[in-house]
Amino acid sequence: MLRRFSINSAIAAMLLDLLMVAAGMKLSSLLIPDSHNFHLLAYFGFPFAWWLIFLAGALYDGSRNLRIVDELSIYISMSALAVISLAGLAYLSEIEITRFQFLTFIGITIFLQILMRSSLRLYWRLSVKNSNGNSGRRVLIIGAGELGRRARNEIQKHAQESPIQVLGFVDDAPYKRNLPGVLGTTADTQKLIQEHHISDVVMTLPASAHKLREELVAQISSLPVRAWVIPDIFRLALHQPKFEIFAGMPVFDVRAPALNEQQRITKRIFDLVGALALLALLWPFLMLIGLLIRRDSRGPALFRQVRIGEHGQPFMMYKFRTMIHDAESLRHLVEHQDENGNMLHKSPTDPRVTRLGQFLRRTSIDELPQLLNVLKGDMSLVGPRPELPHIVQNYQPWQHARLSVPPGITGWWQVNGRSDKPMHLHTEDDIYYVQNCSIWLDIQILLKTVLVVILRRGAY
Repeated sequence: MLRRFSINSAIAAMLLDLLMVAAGMKLSSLLIPDSHNFHLLAYFGFPFAWWLIFLAGALYDGSRNLRIVDELSIYISMSALAVISLAGLAYLSEIEITRFQFLTFIGITIFLQILMRSSLRLYWRLSVKNSNGNSGRRVLIIGAGELGRRARNEIQKHAQESPIQVLGFVDDAPYKRNLPGVLGTTADTQKLIQEHHISDVVMTLPASAHKLREELVAQISSLPVRAWVIPDIFRLALHQPKFEIFAGMPVFDVRAPALNEQQRITKRIFDLVGALALLALLWPFLMLIGLLIRRDSRGPALFRQVRIGEHGQPFMMYKFRTMIHDAESLRHLVEHQDENGNMLHKSPTDPRVTRLGQFLRRTSIDELPQLLNVLKGDMSLVGPRPELPHIVQNYQPWQHARLSVPPGITGWWQVNGRSDKPMHLHTEDDIYYVQNCSIWLDIQILLKTVLVVILRRGAY
């Protein structure tokens, strides 16, 4: 398993975190005139509580935090929990500090911790770069097929964060022996391990080669190398499979959720805070829009429709009504097929759209009631668009990957084309989001959404 830093480095990061919290407490006392100094016990309790939360959140797990976005995501969520915990601890222990001093302490500590992490990450990256492949781990991949080359590409993506080098492949297929990077056949494995000082062997053989895999494991068992097996099941998975223990047996879950528990908690907190803030700010405006819709045409202000959410679960989605009453019965007026036979469900000249509805669609105001869906947990602020049941029924197998995360009010495809892209094209954009989902991508999409809405690009 790849690690960005060693166990000793993780312990060093823990000690530095403890020091940063204590430094934040001391500096806040020195910088604010007439401030109270923290009690001596607080200098032990506050750093320990902060460190304990970081430890519980796996922030010091070098194998989970190879990418900076992963580390920052965990750091922000765990820091938020630490701040809340310390505020409660300060209140219960009746520590005599002002709110301004407490906020100053928090700001200084977070600044110092981020600065420390950035410096360590830069140091580790420079160490990897200066090694020039002369240190670290050296990998031999058994199997030069599609899976083997995919494994090489994934390893090389992490080469900047972890000192690792792919030496090449071995493969028994005659037509592969002259391919770039192929060093020999599986019979040469032991010799290549010894000659090139291989530290890790990655097996990417097909399921039909299970006997050869067993023979290779037996051959290298006496050598000082680690052996990794990438099973040929990734083509069955909608996204990244997850290794688990099921009834005491090691198994791969090829339908595992795209979001781990940490990401799901962070995303849910982000959604709740964002939805509550927007509703508190916009409720008078939403009430006014509802009244205008009722005056403009017959029917309710809110439009309710069954959509398909995460894992194919149906839910009732809310929007401001932009069409005439009973518009669903006239759906056949706008549905048509493109030149490739793909069904299109939108039209810029939809005769069912009301006068006010055209404005609401162009400005995306009609989407705002979906904030209620976010509060309920049916949707997220950012994610794939929730599709109609009859569209999902006609999905090709690969398109079901977009149902692996909660649907969103806005998403990657909306800020990269919006309604200019029909369903059969924007599914690929949704799958890109599923495969790269993070809180930072959500923030990026929300900021782009504001710009897209202002420019009124692609919506109808």
